[in-house]
Amino acid sequence: MFKAEVKSCTNFSHDQQQTLEQSIEKLNKIFNSREFEDKVIHNVCPLTGRMEFAESLGLTNIKIYDRIMSGADFYLELDHDRPLYKAVGYTYPEGKVIYTYKHWFDKYAKKYYPAHLAHEWCHKKGFDHTSWNKSKWKHTVPYRIGEIVEGLTND
Repeated sequence: MFKAEVKSCTNFSHDQQQTLEQSIEKLNKIFNSREFEDKVIHNVCPLTGRMEFAESLGLTNIKIYDRIMSGADFYLELDHDRPLYKAVGYTYPEGKVIYTYKHWFDKYAKKYYPAHLAHEWCHKKGFDHTSWNKSKWKHTVPYRIGEIVEGLTND
């Protein structure tokens, strides 16, 4: 069973913390749902027509699901800078913190924060979108998992 827990949150107002807590609840519910499991395990990459993800470290969909579902301590920080490019947030594989840009959070978090957390969580689990071919990114583990969570959040 997946259980995301917020170990710390920095730069969040009281209202933003409430949104954060609701998002974590949604993420836990989605990740533990049979529908999420089915969508991950049966994901077909349109680039190959096979049940796989792009840039999946050679792992099967079941192994990807198992990796995503293991341990979930979240250290969250709201970044007040504005990125030079279109980005929601970022993380560093070796660090613990998931950063989200404040301008994005204030505008979109109520609807999309669980998907953003899922995307960044996949980075924490070792998945990336390193290809220079940006059209391939949407088929990588972080982007597809984020998309799956977004779809299930809005159902």
